[in-house]
Amino acid sequence: MISALKVCPKCGAEIPVDAPEGDCPGCLLESGLNLLAQEEETAALPPRQHVRPAEIDNEDDSVPDSAPPNDARFGIYEIERRPNGSLYELGRGGMGVTYRAVDTSLQRKVALKIIKVGIARRSANARQRFMREARMAAALRHENIATVYQFGIREGTGQYFYAMELIEGETLEERVRRAGPLSVRTTIDIAQQITAALAVAEKHGLVHRDLKPANLMLVSPDGETVGAAGNNEKVVVKIIDFGLAKALRDSADPMSLTRGRFVGTPEFASPEQFEHCPLDVRSDIYSLGATLWFALTGSTPFVGRKVEEIHLAQKSDALPIERLKAARVPSHLRSLLESMLALEPASRPSTYELAAHLQRCSPEAHHVLRTRVALASTAILILGVSAVFIFLPLRTQNSASNPGIPEKSLAVLPFENRSEEKANEYFADGIQEEILTRLSKIADLKVISRTSTQKYKSAPDNLREIARELGVSNILEGSVQKTADQVRVNVQLINALNDAHLWSDIYDRKLTDIFAVESDIAKTIADTLQAKLSGAEKQMISAQPTSDTAAYELYLKGRLLWGKRGGDNLRQAIAFYEQAIARDPSFALAYAALAEVYVILPVYTEIAPQEAYPKAKAAALKALQLDDKVAEAHTALADALYNDFDMAGSIAEFQRAIALNPNYATAHQWYGNDPLASVGRFDESIAEGKRAIELDPLSPIVNSDLGVNLFYARRYDEAIAQLRKTVEIDPTFYYAHVVLGEALQLNGDVPAAIAEYEKAQQLSDSLRPRVLLAVAKAQSGDKEAAARMLAELAELGPHRYVSAYSRVLLNLSVNNREEAIRWLKQDVANHEGQAARMKVSPLLDPLRGDPRFEALVQKVFGPK
Repeated sequence: MISALKVCPKCGAEIPVDAPEGDCPGCLLESGLNLLAQEEETAALPPRQHVRPAEIDNEDDSVPDSAPPNDARFGIYEIERRPNGSLYELGRGGMGVTYRAVDTSLQRKVALKIIKVGIARRSANARQRFMREARMAAALRHENIATVYQFGIREGTGQYFYAMELIEGETLEERVRRAGPLSVRTTIDIAQQITAALAVAEKHGLVHRDLKPANLMLVSPDGETVGAAGNNEKVVVKIIDFGLAKALRDSADPMSLTRGRFVGTPEFASPEQFEHCPLDVRSDIYSLGATLWFALTGSTPFVGRKVEEIHLAQKSDALPIERLKAARVPSHLRSLLESMLALEPASRPSTYELAAHLQRCSPEAHHVLRTRVALASTAILILGVSAVFIFLPLRTQNSASNPGIPEKSLAVLPFENRSEEKANEYFADGIQEEILTRLSKIADLKVISRTSTQKYKSAPDNLREIARELGVSNILEGSVQKTADQVRVNVQLINALNDAHLWSDIYDRKLTDIFAVESDIAKTIADTLQAKLSGAEKQMISAQPTSDTAAYELYLKGRLLWGKRGGDNLRQAIAFYEQAIARDPSFALAYAALAEVYVILPVYTEIAPQEAYPKAKAAALKALQLDDKVAEAHTALADALYNDFDMAGSIAEFQRAIALNPNYATAHQWYGNDPLASVGRFDESIAEGKRAIELDPLSPIVNSDLGVNLFYARRYDEAIAQLRKTVEIDPTFYYAHVVLGEALQLNGDVPAAIAEYEKAQQLSDSLRPRVLLAVAKAQSGDKEAAARMLAELAELGPHRYVSAYSRVLLNLSVNNREEAIRWLKQDVANHEGQAARMKVSPLLDPLRGDPRFEALVQKVFGPK
């Protein structure tokens, strides 16, 4: 029977199942420390003892060890003695001494760590640190971390201690000193286990701060001491002594207990430890790199007689890679160690990236790859064409288990910004989008739009679930680090359905080479997924949009803001695009982006359509003059032509945009929602809307517009179902509530429509939900609501843009056809957008048959 885990209600730590009376050991210890601090008197310090120079803790190294207790009893624990009668000491450090002991209650062997008496009596900080150490250590549960069982205070002496798992084996340091460097296979095996443990510690907000060979215990899988199985033996690693661990959440605390003091072992400490910087798991990644270096060579990367000498060597000396070469360390592992030992923390891999790289570095992975290649070659030579019939059932089986998910489908997750400056987040987002944009131009691939991937972080745990939600087989994830004019891009491609790592690489380039990096990544992914590329597609994904990197960065900043929508964001995006164009007047992509902003600007701001749409058209035409292969420019021009009532021209431009970029969801969305719906080609309109959702499944606006296409086709039940789904995706998206209200109202459910308009009104200060709410109330009999809204619009008119279409609907709701026709003429004259939908809009049905209305329809769409 498995017992449920217990958590302390005070501190949140997990309570060990064997804790006395089920109490939290950490909180009991804290209570005891506070009581002792009040009662104990200042004691004379015993004589100074020597601390090994390899381990430095400037707060504690001058404080002596305690004398061994005479009776060797600490509560239920009894320290074992050696044959000569001395206490069985396992090791000692700056905080205290560790003994081999027996739990007399459970009759099990333990390691008992005892804090020094002098520290306990002299330093409140030391007591607090020990308490914190114990509490954090208790929260960790992992097969590669020594388990902490219990904390306590020895009655009568005030000595603090904790009992932990006793590891029967030898340390990595002892193993290398005894038998020499380890093999690559064994070293990678050890590294994989430590990385898994560090990942768990990271999730708990912990960093070890003293990871080194002496803190890694090695045992064989059967629990025996290592060494009998040879140099390629399988070992189990246990990290001991998280005693110097520091909660990440405290790293910025000016009252941190060890701020300004070096704690650790200099030969294995990260550069930031010497400079008293806030630490995170990347500090442990460095220490692990130094530890692996020691395991492979028997020496440390940097040496020195003093702490300062080691730190100076870290900063000024190149890594002695020749030592790794002399030890016959493979190039791929040498490269990984170089990245782990990078001077800047942001240049080191994350725990997730490290685990993936170690997997690829393992001899087994290379053996499997070589074996697969050999088997495949043999099969082709021997079986020839029959090989097709061998592999075909496998492919069919894979497709059957994942129906509807194309094998050549891909989602690019948000790239992690690993730059020191968080302001560079725009750059990581921009690189992700540019790689995605290049991939989306490949017709043989299905590529998910950025809108739908933004909710996911890079390197997530649940890749299969994400792939299922997005309808893809493969995931690309990565990180970007930008420092001055240097860029590092780290990417890996994963088959999310079977968690197979298909490809990965690290690009260290100058900022000026970033376009070549994006192009190379896109080409390699296409090759890996066996996507067919036409000559034109190869040319498009290799294009360099500008030679001015500063202009490119301005463009990326604008693109990030455009994706967020909202009036303020769009205005700032315009400013960035204009600055980019000022730097590079031939930057076609910046003109296209500017056009796309102006096309949607009236929806999110008070700017009048007749002011924004001409600017959109001019920017789009300029972009195409510079480069007629920019799909975004054709998309913006297509919508500008639609607003000019040029339906044929709009349709042609949308088709050209989709031919250039078949995965551009916005082109499919606008094509279906604007010209196709407006001319009554509903089946095509709905099909384009559905295609847009396939490419951007979690986009609220894309999902909303499919609902609009459905109710223009008067398929109201389907429209309502689609729009309810949209509201579930994002309940705060006011537009979804607006169009759901319209669909409900058109379907005869006016009370439900009113409820949706009211929700939309709470979420936005837009006039549209307020106008539609008044129209719905008028339909329910409250004509005064519409009259009041008309009066309010008359007052607002001189101060802000008020659409003529709003007045059309309000006048219709109070049966004032004359005014409705007058304002509809104004809508047509202003090219406000809704006039383009006159032919199909159910909201204008009361005017159908009126000669004046039919004349307006003919003016917009031409003779029937």
